Amino acid sequence: MRGFGKLLTLAKITECAFTIQLELCSDAGRNPPIVFEASGARKSLFLQLDEEEEQMVDLKYYQGKKVQEMIGEMEGNLKAAENIRFRYASKDIMCIERLELVDSETGHNMNIIQDYDPYAWDVSQGNQEWESVTGRKISYWSDDCSPDDRPLTLTAPFTQSCHDSISFSLLETDECAEGTHACDVNAECSDTPTSYICTCNDGFVGAGLNLPQSLTEAKLPNFLLRSNSLNELLPVFLLQQRQLQQLPHQQV
Repeated sequence: MRGFGKLLTLAKITECAFTIQLELCSDAGRNPPIVFEASGARKSLFLQLDEEEEQMVDLKYYQGKKVQEMIGEMEGNLKAAENIRFRYASKDIMCIERLELVDSETGHNMNIIQDYDPYAWDVSQGNQEWESVTGRKISYWSDDCSPDDRPLTLTAPFTQSCHDSISFSLLETDECAEGTHACDVNAECSDTPTSYICTCNDGFVGAGLNLPQSLTEAKLPNFLLRSNSLNELLPVFLLQQRQLQQLPHQQV
């Protein structure tokens, strides 16, 4: 037990290539401070280095009411990897604010959610219906990001950040210049040392990401965008837009 009272589970660490550290989204108003309804499903998170076989991330994130932070070991040579891919294979929602890979030999760490995941939601924008303990960006995962009877699917952070996988190169690359980014046409792509960020153009709000072509792009009414009660009005609007999976940035 340390910090603000986080519950920590430590998998057996042997001499391994690298470790993985995962922390669920935190809620200052709960004890323990965990968003337990978004703790995910067992045996559903996978990691792949380059073209190697996919590995299951064997951590107890699914025990959200008991465990918030955890660490385990993974196989493979992280130092030599050129590409990394995470995949989540469940409809059950998982919310993560920390996902780090740490090389056992050098101690070099990769902060996936904060530095590599372009879908991550900045909690300083609010609308996540709870107060984060850490202030870190959060990342929602599900293989079905459609709005439905799951309450979290009707919130702005979920609709703008939900995804089932991320894949990125560890080689120096400029996704913006190469056109391999996921920014919308009404957003500006900015390259970063580890990934890229999408910033909405003036007059637009949101995460700046593009919608899958198969989904209906619905604009939010101006009264909703300008409202201080976004979470109260958003579910009503989304229920009328059953095909909407992720909210693109919308014009004000």
